[in-house]
Formats: sequence, structure tokens, C-alpha cells
Amino acid sequence: MSIEQLQDNLKSSVDHFVSLGKVLNLSYSKLWPSEQGTLMYALLMAGRRLSNFMAQAHKLQDSFIPDITGLNLIETRGELLNLMSYLEQRDCDIDIAYYFRDDTEPIFDPYEIVTEENLGNLFPAKEQAQHYVSARKLMIETSKNNFSELEECIKTVNDRIDKMLDDGKKLKRDTELRMARFKAMEEYYSKTFWEQDRAQLIARAKGEIEDKDNKGKSQVEILNLLLRDIVAENLSNINNILADINLHRTDRTYVAKMVADKRDNICMDEMLAHFKYREECKALNNHIETLWLSVKCDKYNGKLFVSEAAHEFAILIRDAVMLYVSFENKMNAAFLFYAMRDLGLVFSEENNATLMTDFMKEVYNEDISADTITKPLRKTNGQAFCMIDENNLRSFSQREFRKYKEPYWLCYSIINKLLAIEDVKCAEYLKQLHPTIASKDVFETLEEENKSRLYFLSSVLRGETLMF
Repeated sequence: MSIEQLQDNLKSSVDHFVSLGKVLNLSYSKLWPSEQGTLMYALLMAGRRLSNFMAQAHKLQDSFIPDITGLNLIETRGELLNLMSYLEQRDCDIDIAYYFRDDTEPIFDPYEIVTEENLGNLFPAKEQAQHYVSARKLMIETSKNNFSELEECIKTVNDRIDKMLDDGKKLKRDTELRMARFKAMEEYYSKTFWEQDRAQLIARAKGEIEDKDNKGKSQVEILNLLLRDIVAENLSNINNILADINLHRTDRTYVAKMVADKRDNICMDEMLAHFKYREECKALNNHIETLWLSVKCDKYNGKLFVSEAAHEFAILIRDAVMLYVSFENKMNAAFLFYAMRDLGLVFSEENNATLMTDFMKEVYNEDISADTITKPLRKTNGQAFCMIDENNLRSFSQREFRKYKEPYWLCYSIINKLLAIEDVKCAEYLKQLHPTIASKDVFETLEEENKSRLYFLSSVLRGETLMF
């Protein structure tokens, strides 16, 4: 059931219960006993329905900061308390009695009551048949118990309302709870709405690209204009609170606190609209930046790194490489080069070992000759280093391969821990990360901003950040 459906069901259930309860309250003393019992049972069923929907809302509220009921909970609680008090004052909490004459004692026996109703011709002959009599008798004799169950039912509803009201107070005061709830909202949106919203965004973007009015513009220019339109749509002519959180969409802490503080003035539809706007901006920005990062890197004569993303990625893994590989043995630069080449970061068809020495000098401050980088390759007999193992040594001796395997496996694992490329043809041992790399956060020394950037570049290199 969607939140919108639940809110509709809750509102209609509250309205129905209160309306029916008011009818019973105003008319109870004037109704025939069979009517009293039947209406009490109907009110119990209405209470059960309301309790069921409130239970669903209470459970769902654990995943949201704004109130998801769509009700004024304080007013609703007051209405329910008042109504139950009025019904008790009308003696709905005691056994039904029948006063068949003003000067006689009331009858409390259900069978006698039904008999008196029939004698008074209050019901047509067809409703004096045994199955009708049994049903009416049952409604009369169970009315007191039904009211007791109704009291418990509405008490449960009000207890849930109290807990939801208390939850709203805690969300304003408890940062940890608030952020956990915000994460739950993000996950709900992602699982429930983002796939459809993303498809609509892609269709809109493709429509703009194909629009004749945009002829002559690059895809980047067109998508930047689309992004500008989406920003304008979501910052003006809307709820001021929604506009504010949209403006601060990248600051999750700010948005969560604002929504908690103003939870009575922002509805779930507006919250979902915020997530839609945030994810649309993120998807478009990522797509546009990926287009820039996917162009060939012009640096190093345009013959070393396959793209700007690969070049930046190679720079950002520097600290991990220095920590776990190092270049005290300068030949380790060769294995970093082979690992980057085998995993698609540098061109394999170019004669670019000299260019790799330039990169090592610039990024690692290491003077390494081109011969040092190419020397281990001479015994591969033209095969990628990642294909070589103890059962396929090419021209290496067992001793040489054991010496070279460790630094290469470390470099390969540092890169592939992020890239997670599974379709590279390689030796069996490379299908598992090096134990040292697998067991550690090898990028822990990076500042959070650089670490996030590295993860983004990994997504770019895997082709995950393009929308189409």
C-alpha cells in the first residue's frame, strides 16, 4: 500500500468512525435494543479498521521524519477520547435493557428483549424468523463486551498517536535518530520511486537532445540547460520549506534537521519531490562530468592514460601504492605500470614506457628509467603480465616470477579493489585480492573529499555514471 493510499484510508476511517460514533451517541437512548447492539458492533468494526490502518502508519513512521498519517494527530486524539467518553455517559458500557412499559423494570435478557420487540411489531414477520432472532439476540448480548473491546481498540489507537507525537519530539532533539531516519527515507525513495523517476529524466534528456531547437549545441550544453531548468522548477513557486531544503540538497544534516523542525509544515509528497530533485541533479551532473572525464587525456602526448578519469584515478591511488608497494625497489614502478595497463587505465598498444617515467617523476617524485620499466616485460613474450602464473611462466624462471608476483599482485589489487573489474582475462590468483589489500581500508589516509572522488572515478571507469 502506498503512503497516499494509507493516508486516504486513515482519513476516511477516522471520519467514518467519528460520524458513526456521533450517531450512536445522539440516538442511543431512542434506538431499539437490536439497533443499539447492531450499531455498537458496526462501531467496533469501524474501530478495528481504524486501529489496523493506524498500526500500519505507526510502523511506516519509523522510516520517515515528516508525519505520514496526513492527520492532525492532536485533534484526532481529542476527538476519539471525547467520543468514547460521550458513549460511556450514554451507558453504552453496560448491558442493553428494554423498557417495554414506563412503569415496569427494564429487561436485560436478550431473548426476552427480542420477544418484546417482536410483540411490539417493531420488526416485520420475515425478520422474526429464527435466524434473524438469533442474530439480533447475539448483537444485544455481546454489546457490552463489544464496547469493552472498542475501548481497548481506541486506547491502542491513541497510544500509537502518543508514540508518534513523542517520536516527532525526539526527531527534533536526537541527531543520531534523525539521521538514521533520514537514511531510511532515502532508501524508501530509492527502492520505490527512483527507477521510474530516472526513466522519466532520461526520456526528458533525450527529448531535449533530439529537439530541433537545440541543433548545433553539444550534449553537454543541452544537458546543462536542462539542469538549469530543473533547478529553476524546484526553487521557485513552491513551499518555502521545500525550496529551502532543495537549495541545501547536498547537506543531508541540514535537510534532516529542517524537515524535523518543520515536520508539521512539509508533507510526504513534498519530501519525495525533494529526493526526486536531488537525485535528478546528481544524475545529470554525474552524466555531464562523465562526458568530460571520458575524453582522452592529452597529457603525456595523449599516449599514456586512456581518459581524464584514468589519469585522475592514477594520481589519487598514490598514497595507497606508496604505503603498500613503495619504490625502494625501482622495478616496482614496472608492475604498477603493468597493473594499470592490464586493467585498462593506460594504453597497451602504445610505446609509452618513457611516458610512464614522466608520470612517476611528477606524481611519485621518483627517477626511474624506461629500461627499468620495460625490462620485466621482455620475458612475457608479448603476453599481458596478468596472464602469467606458475603454470604459464613464458620466459621467466620460477624464482623470477615469485619475485615479481608479489608487487604486481599488490598493485593490481589496489586498483581492482575499487574498479572491481571481473571480466579481465587473468591468472587464477588475480581473481582474489591480495590478502593484505583485502583485509584493510587501503585508502584510509585519504581525506574524505578525495576518497569520495576516487569512488566516483571508479564508477565513471566502470561506465555506471552515464544515464544513456
